[in-house]
Amino acid sequence: MTGRIADLSEALAAIVGLQGLRTAEALASRDPGFHPLNLSAKLAALPRSTAEVAAVVALCRRHSVPIVPQGGRTGLAGGAASDPHSLILMTDRLDRIVEIDPLARIAVVEAGVTLARLEDAAAMHGLSAGIDLAARGSATIGGLIATNAGGMEAFRNGSMRSRLLGLEAVLPDGEVLDDMTRVPKCNEGYDVKQLFCGAEGTLGIVTRAVLRLSPADGSGTTLLAACRDAAAALDGFRRIEASPALALLRGEIMWRPYAAAVAEADGLARVLGFAEAPVYALYEVTPRDPAADPAEALIDVLAAPMQTGGILDAVVAASERERDEIWRVREDSFVIDRFLPHALWYDISVPLAGLDAYVAETARALAALDHALRFYVFGHLGDGNLHITIGDGQPADPGRAKAVDRIVYRGLKAAGGSISAEHGIGIDKRASLRDHTDPQKLRLMALIKRALDPKGLMNPGKML
Repeated sequence: MTGRIADLSEALAAIVGLQGLRTAEALASRDPGFHPLNLSAKLAALPRSTAEVAAVVALCRRHSVPIVPQGGRTGLAGGAASDPHSLILMTDRLDRIVEIDPLARIAVVEAGVTLARLEDAAAMHGLSAGIDLAARGSATIGGLIATNAGGMEAFRNGSMRSRLLGLEAVLPDGEVLDDMTRVPKCNEGYDVKQLFCGAEGTLGIVTRAVLRLSPADGSGTTLLAACRDAAAALDGFRRIEASPALALLRGEIMWRPYAAAVAEADGLARVLGFAEAPVYALYEVTPRDPAADPAEALIDVLAAPMQTGGILDAVVAASERERDEIWRVREDSFVIDRFLPHALWYDISVPLAGLDAYVAETARALAALDHALRFYVFGHLGDGNLHITIGDGQPADPGRAKAVDRIVYRGLKAAGGSISAEHGIGIDKRASLRDHTDPQKLRLMALIKRALDPKGLMNPGKML
């Protein structure tokens, strides 16, 4: 343990109690989560209240000790990475669901509540958090706010920024921002709370939030479509979305190399056995009329693109097991990391009209760079968010990684897309942010950071 951190142990214990401290030995036995550097610090504090968070932050400020906030450690960009000179502040014990108000359709929760727990609590009132992602069992509300998480329902419910009504956060000087608004209309000057949404803990630590809830969708019917291209998949998406008989809950897309690789690795090749296609689309729906048969309605809606060949074939999950197998192919993306080590990953947004051209041009450019590179793509069909993995199984030297970056990001900003759709910047995408973001935007971000955190102690080295 470094000197400054070691010197704080006694004072930290006086704030959070001995049970609220984790030493290097205890941290070494914990799962670091999705980034290997998450638990590189030698000490962690686990406060139980906003007051304790504020006291910890004030103490660290006095001693110039950096703080790294951590929730479920499910972030992929290194936003929770720590080092031996920093203190980890874990939100594990900030885990209370303060209130579910079914009339106003809001939830008041502490930052350490997991998405799955919020969903369970909201479901008891026929409501939903309105956001879903594969790491729902461990991802925390504070982390979802800090990264402005999107997920599979963003095309209809928005990202976390759209779900956030009110927020409480501890500022870098130890003071508490109390903006726990519970109403959607609040026009009181700058919407300061939104500064903390997507800031990855660099401006302060979210401790509580008021979230908008949505009516629960109930069980859905899933259809897997084999499509000629992404344009055909999007056509099916729009047809279902416009159908008076169906409500579209989710729409996902997988290019064949990704779908085939995951299905094969998980022993689920039968899921794709109904048709071989360049692109697969998943549509999950619920009937607007409870008496209607959603499977029949889906086939009716997609009859036209099936006749013209845009959709080559389709299968409706006939059981919960079949539904789970289809979604496992979509969600088990870490299979790619297991058989393709050292790969480069990307999380981008492409304007919908350009999906096919973007993937085709990227594939051509990668092949020209090196035929050994493998290229896997899946994503959220409704908003153009693509998740990409590229590699040949060997570590990429900096020059090769930079060349792949240039190919992946080429033309994105000019077309109105984004180099970071929902996983944030952290430490992994800082250089990409500098290279591809408007200089004036970067300047304003730096001004905000300096104004709120002049000592640079809040999650240092992340984003900027």
